[in-house]
Amino acid sequence: MAYEVVALGGGNACGYLAKELVALGLQPGKLAIVTDEAVVAYERPALSKAYLFPEGAARLPGFHTCVGGGGERQTPEWYKEKGIAYLTNSRVTAADVAAKTLTLASGEVLSYQQLVIATGADPVRLADFKAPGAELGGIHYLRNVADADALLAAVAAAKAAGNKAVVVGGGYIGLEVAAGLSLLSVNAAAAAAAAAAAAAVVQAVVVGGGYIGLEAVVVGGGYIGLEVAAGLSLQGLDVTMVFPEQHLMARILTPELAAFYMAYYEAKGIKLLKGQLAKEFKGDGKVSSVVLSDGSTLPADLVLVGAGARPASGLFAGQLTLDKAGGIVVDGSFKTSAEGVYAIGDVASFPLLVAGGALVRQEHVTHARSSAAQAAKALMGANPAPYDYQPYFYSREFNLSWQFFGQMEGAEQVVSWGVLDAAAAAASAAPGGPSPKFGAYWIKGGKVIGAFIEGAAAEESAALKAVTAAAAAAPADVAELKAQGAAWALSKL
Repeated sequence: MAYEVVALGGGNACGYLAKELVALGLQPGKLAIVTDEAVVAYERPALSKAYLFPEGAARLPGFHTCVGGGGERQTPEWYKEKGIAYLTNSRVTAADVAAKTLTLASGEVLSYQQLVIATGADPVRLADFKAPGAELGGIHYLRNVADADALLAAVAAAKAAGNKAVVVGGGYIGLEVAAGLSLLSVNAAAAAAAAAAAAAVVQAVVVGGGYIGLEAVVVGGGYIGLEVAAGLSLQGLDVTMVFPEQHLMARILTPELAAFYMAYYEAKGIKLLKGQLAKEFKGDGKVSSVVLSDGSTLPADLVLVGAGARPASGLFAGQLTLDKAGGIVVDGSFKTSAEGVYAIGDVASFPLLVAGGALVRQEHVTHARSSAAQAAKALMGANPAPYDYQPYFYSREFNLSWQFFGQMEGAEQVVSWGVLDAAAAAASAAPGGPSPKFGAYWIKGGKVIGAFIEGAAAEESAALKAVTAAAAAAPADVAELKAQGAAWALSKL
């Protein structure tokens, strides 16, 4: 089958690409989207957040793209109405960039004039680190809705049997899943593992708890570990987080900021084990325990791995220019090294203008959406200005909601503000407790290049985004930042 444009991947970015192409006038019958998933594009962040809630949980079709960006819910019917061929359950086994073809597992060959690669990133597997027991049953990963459904089914089965669950992962997903599992009445323990060389390995183990005595272990203290731990805790599990660093979210949070979140999680009943790795997984066909680096053993009937992700670019190795990590190198319009081929979202390694054009990858839904819009304009001949992206991250766990704007690399000073002590954390963690409000500014060369805030109002978020995008001059006396907090940013608008 031949199409003018083929989008490969089917994730967030593909949904937003379709929206933009339709808006720009692409005619019916010109676009095909190819995915190995059984459903059309959806807002993937929901999987480690509301999807895990024991009550009022997010379910499809409620979070198909583009509702997360304030747009229309693009159900399968939407794509049909727009004349877009959406090929679900269609795994691509080979790509020939020179011939402009994709071969499906069914043997069908698709040809295209222009290709948009939106394959995202694949979860790092325990087998990648040769962890003993990586092949055991009962070990889960959280990347798509099928994974989330399998995880929830395993939690339900563990609760029914009174068994134990383990979550391996320490990033967004780990934190949120742990919170969700806690609400489902499973106890969670979180542990973090790091890869050799420079790459940290985040892993999570959940061992059932809650009212049925299940315990959960989350391996990893990053985004995934925090979110999974929160999700498991919300599911009613007792949660323990195990991570190799000395504090949570070591790549973003300062020790002072991290101390609040650690105190908060402990007040929620989540145990934190610093400086530990998950070294081995044991069981007879199915995981039953996890061995830590200090030789201790955690019982576990269910494991969730959140050890990070890698760009899913294997189909194009040797055909397109890749960076050292496997990201597909693109320009400011998301054009790759091959004519008529674009790459967007997590898989793309693009020039970040605010960092002097350094090639970076951004694994975040905001970038997935905006890179899709940029590529759509380029392939429709709109000749957009070079992509000028401001890094942005956010996460939500329990009654917490934090955001980070801008950059932190090369910062010479970090100035925190607000109440960050353990007592405040415990008060916020208590049932019906107040939502916390605090943050920090990153300063480089006398300019504010990054900002973090917990519990922001909409106008505060807008102000912090603006001052970091402009790299506003920091006050001569940075004590003003500590005294004024977000009000300083508001005063600059």
